[in-house]
Amino acid sequence: MDTDKWRFNQGSIVRDGSFNTEIILKEWLSYGDADLESEEKQNAIEQNLANPQAKKYATAMLELIGLHGSKKVKALAEKLHRECLMRLTKYGISPNPYTRSLSWAFWDMAKQYYFYTHTKEADENYSIADPFSLEKQKEIVNRHVGWEAYNNRGPTTKFHIGISKMPDSREKAQILFLIRQKQSKPNGTLSSFDLAKLGALLN
Repeated sequence: MDTDKWRFNQGSIVRDGSFNTEIILKEWLSYGDADLESEEKQNAIEQNLANPQAKKYATAMLELIGLHGSKKVKALAEKLHRECLMRLTKYGISPNPYTRSLSWAFWDMAKQYYFYTHTKEADENYSIADPFSLEKQKEIVNRHVGWEAYNNRGPTTKFHIGISKMPDSREKAQILFLIRQKQSKPNGTLSSFDLAKLGALLN
């Protein structure tokens, strides 16, 4: 990953006063470091700028940075990103361009902090905690591992074949049950809870 693409690495945001929600939306949450076509990147930016919820998360990210500093926020995102990639490698899952980006980690951290500070807006089944807590860090990684695993659930994938060859166990049965579940969300994946549960089984 070319981390030089992230403006906060250079300290320019803090020094020049341009540290705002638009910068966060464009440069932190829109997969600018992903191996994607320019048109896809631009579409991601435009969608985020037009998304009221994304703006809320960008504001939450600014608050996180105000509390911990950009270096610590970035270091946590890199830690979550690194742990996710290691787990995917273990199960023979090749991460897609979005997972190779830091944006998914920034996005989830911002989302978790938003609901941590706006509990009345959170789903009653949603686990609420500061993204800097170890509990929430594990959940963030588990959810993304689960997301990639579910996307690689096809019977001919290396991941599915590997799981099928595992000795019979309660964990194996739970994994197979979850990856055979029908999509429960409009975006073609499982619920946040089930994705985190699936990822936790792939430790």
